[in-house]
This record gives sequence, C-alpha cells and structure tokens, in this order.
Amino acid sequence: MERQTVKIIDMKQAGLYIKNGLQPVKIYYDNKLVMEFDKEKSNPLYTKWLNRTLR
Repeated sequence: MERQTVKIIDMKQAGLYIKNGLQPVKIYYDNKLVMEFDKEKSNPLYTKWLNRTLR
C-alpha cells in the first residue's frame, strides 16, 4: 500500500513542519517547489497551523 502524502507549496508552512521535526518524503519542482509530507504524521502540525499556534 502506498503511503498517503500531502503536498505543501507554502514554504513557511513546510519550513515550520521541518523545524518541528517532520521531514518531507519527497521534494520536487512543478512550476513551484513542492514538498510532500506523510499525511498521518503531519496532521497534528496541520491542526496547529490552522489554529495559528505552529511555531
């Protein structure tokens, strides 16, 4: 089974994910820099991002 990922193009958001210990699964360029993160592992960080508490 293939791992589910989320694609992040907002470099501030991606940078905060990395700062908080989550490494991207894949990085590539498709007219923009795209970072893919594991969906399950990124969920707690995404919740903090939505609540504007991710630092």
